[in-house]
Amino acid sequence: MGQIFSERTRKKIKGNLSTYVQSLTSRNPFPVWAYIFMTRDCNLACSYCYVTKAKFEEMGIKGASDDMGIDELKQAVDKLLELGTKYVSFFGGEPTVRRKELVEIIRYASFEKDMFTQLPTNGTLLAREGYIDDLGRVGIDLMDVSLDSLGRFDSSKKDLYHRESLFDNLLEGREKHSFAIKTNYVITPKNPEQLEGILEFGRSNRIIVSIRLAMKPPITPPDWTEPQSTYFSSDG
Repeated sequence: MGQIFSERTRKKIKGNLSTYVQSLTSRNPFPVWAYIFMTRDCNLACSYCYVTKAKFEEMGIKGASDDMGIDELKQAVDKLLELGTKYVSFFGGEPTVRRKELVEIIRYASFEKDMFTQLPTNGTLLAREGYIDDLGRVGIDLMDVSLDSLGRFDSSKKDLYHRESLFDNLLEGREKHSFAIKTNYVITPKNPEQLEGILEFGRSNRIIVSIRLAMKPPITPPDWTEPQSTYFSSDG
């Protein structure tokens, strides 16, 4: 842990470990870790993703509600903290499309409420001037950036080819602001050969690696037309 997280973040983690015990032993358990959806909008259209606003609309599914304003986001953080939650992720869609609100809510949760903050992101918008520094200055604890391939991977564009300097910039930002870096590798039938290289990439750069499978929706929407080659299947 000492090599991955800063001293400030380690204090948060150690100080909040009791919340796990409380949730497990309480007669009224609460969410230890919560996800707040900043938006369902996304600037990418990954072939295996079916949870963005654009995909919902394409499939005729209603439910991608309007984005919460900053006051509502703060109220959500306050309510979670009141329940006992000490770890929070700001999710999407792609949360970085709302830069002003994202930076402010991370500052609020991390510094004012002393919560552990995580940002899952495709990383493409982090190339905008000063964005990584802004997030570092407001206390982001864990930058969770997707990496589906070390080579070109057009099925998601979450590779090194389409984001050539992203991880260099993240490593530089880590040196200045001491946030931890995690990468989320989604395996599809098209990129399993990348696993060994991504694990080594993570090990050599002190980056946590999370591995997930691209699965078909648990309930297939009406008129589902996505290519089956994009997903693994749990059918029979």
